[in-house]
Amino acid sequence: MKNIHQPKTYFKGLNGLRFIAAFLVLMLHAELIRVKYGLFNLKDYSLFNCGHLAVEFFFVLSGFLITYLLLEEDRDTGTINIKSFYMRRVLRIWPLYYIILIIGLVLIPVAVRFMHIDYSFPFPVIA
Repeated sequence: MKNIHQPKTYFKGLNGLRFIAAFLVLMLHAELIRVKYGLFNLKDYSLFNCGHLAVEFFFVLSGFLITYLLLEEDRDTGTINIKSFYMRRVLRIWPLYYIILIIGLVLIPVAVRFMHIDYSFPFPVIA
């Protein structure tokens, strides 16, 4: 059993792969928006049309990292604290989730109204 206060293993090289996957998803969304509005787009080129593969890769990578952390915790402590595991996930994901919700459902509609932009949101927003 190793020292519990020892730093966790960090896979520095995976950050680049995560960036590439996230970037490919953003590129696909940008091209889909261009297609929707009839603008010049590169969607037919494979690099700009592989967002679905990038999402799958991102999930595989996340599964690997989460499994590795759980196995490391089991090796170090002899058990896995599920409550602690989910609390770490919640504290990592929810802040960004709620920030995005506030920006998308409150700040952007308020900014659009403030700037007198004639835009109708495709979903109900705060009046």
